[in-house]
Amino acid sequence: MNHAMMECPFSSLQCVVFDWAGTTVDFGCQGPVQAFVECFAALGVEITAAEARAPMGMGKRDHVAALCALPRVAAAWRDVYGASPTQADIDRIYRRVECVMSDSVSRYSTPIPGVVETVEDMRRLRLRIGSCTGYPRSVGETLADRARQFGYAPDVLVCATDVAQGRPAPDMCREVMRKLNVTDPSRAVKVGDTVNDVLEGVQAGMWVIGVTLSGSLAGLAEDEVAGLTEAQKWMMHSRISDVLTEAGAHFTIPDVASCLPVLRNIDDNRRNNFKPRICK
Repeated sequence: MNHAMMECPFSSLQCVVFDWAGTTVDFGCQGPVQAFVECFAALGVEITAAEARAPMGMGKRDHVAALCALPRVAAAWRDVYGASPTQADIDRIYRRVECVMSDSVSRYSTPIPGVVETVEDMRRLRLRIGSCTGYPRSVGETLADRARQFGYAPDVLVCATDVAQGRPAPDMCREVMRKLNVTDPSRAVKVGDTVNDVLEGVQAGMWVIGVTLSGSLAGLAEDEVAGLTEAQKWMMHSRISDVLTEAGAHFTIPDVASCLPVLRNIDDNRRNNFKPRICK
């Protein structure tokens, strides 16, 4: 890409809305997984990391409900408690999850490599920076405060508990755009690492970029990804790209540091009157 072109401010796009864990902080989305596994285990029901990741991107109470609805988890709960999980049980698990996440989120708030620098470049190129998360407000604010100490500070934070419906509904993205005074969703881009992130952005009418190697679908720590060969990284990127593209992502990237050339592509498309496809 021509360097002068990269230095030219965006002429059509107005904002980028980032997810948090697995996209901008917490490489591999480790924090939420550990919290869910720990909380279910404390109640006598073992869940696997893969099971904990399956609903990732949802608001955390919805995430708990989705885990309780998994046939194996529901059966394990019945073995312990003699009945399937009730709404009261879901609330009890969620309160424990929120407490654990509030205590541990500072350990998972380090920006993923390249995020701080890339966001600085975006601001210099006149893009507004929004963010949304499946964390409740109590956890999201702690995460944002800690990330700010490392140099990452979006203009707007919207949490799942701030809106009527969390992901995959588009409410959080729409609220971010409202706060950023962006009225045309085709001038906004959602960047996230889960299927629910993608569905949220598509339903909001935004362009959507899916993140592969730093996210929950890869589920690897930074050093584990660094230890892969280039061929292994490409195979993993390709496999996850297929999943996110099937969900509706318009583009995929390995990490946020790879974002700017794709945003240029989107800006060109937007100026040529191309619009993102919208979920029916």
